[in-house]
Amino acid sequence: MGNTLKGSWITESSDVYPFVLKWLQDDYSCHSLATSIRCVGEEKIANAVESLLNVGHTLLQGILDKDGKVIRERYEKLSAFILYHWDGTFTLRRSLINALCNFYNVAFVLLRCSMDMLFQGLLFQCLSQEKYRKSAELDKILSQTDEEKIKELKRLINGLKKILDNNPKESSHLERTSVYIFDVLELIHQPRPEIRPTYKLLAKWRLFDPIKRPEKIIAKLYGKLSFNAHEHISTTDVGRAILEGAEIFGVPQPFLKTSVEEYLGAFHDIVNLWITSERNLLNYMLK
Repeated sequence: MGNTLKGSWITESSDVYPFVLKWLQDDYSCHSLATSIRCVGEEKIANAVESLLNVGHTLLQGILDKDGKVIRERYEKLSAFILYHWDGTFTLRRSLINALCNFYNVAFVLLRCSMDMLFQGLLFQCLSQEKYRKSAELDKILSQTDEEKIKELKRLINGLKKILDNNPKESSHLERTSVYIFDVLELIHQPRPEIRPTYKLLAKWRLFDPIKRPEKIIAKLYGKLSFNAHEHISTTDVGRAILEGAEIFGVPQPFLKTSVEEYLGAFHDIVNLWITSERNLLNYMLK
């Protein structure tokens, strides 16, 4: 069973490109996009686009000089975060495009991916800096013994600290070039930390200030997006169409007003977390 089963739909390999291109044009049609923008309202979509552009602009303000050239020292110091920021920004953009082309489940799932990228980028950027590795907030997290979900984060941090304590030069390198943390982590078994203790630690480091009760907001938002990622019938595009009384097997996908309004609310909440944490990170790292 090593070979993929072949049908008779495509007879020549040269047919693949036009076939896939047709899928692309059917799924991401200009008509669907224009209809969604018109039905939702141009001003609302303009606000979403402006917010997304600000995610990128906020970081650029921190690493560019007055002439628009990259300040190498700053770029290298923030490189761990920049790595995740690059993917995260495009993931947000693709999420918005899918929502406006009526692929709501994909749009919500990509929003959760963008949150993961934000939290991972913030975590590893901070752990590259000694002041965070030796902070009272981190010590408090590591001292907890009664929460199962925190064990992976503790293992990762304890393993990292052990290597750096025994290799001061590695620590100095990290201070200057944070992306090097991923090379260091290759020396240990790198467990994936649970999301809840990760964002709780980031909140204790005040990366979400002045958002009030960020842990509660993030928990609610992440749970909602995970419900979509786990493909509950009500979060699939067919399920949403049924709930909103639309054609369930329509091509192109039907526009669903309730779903897109729900999406835009979650989108703005996540972009707010991105921009707020970016500003705090830049302030803490570059002062």
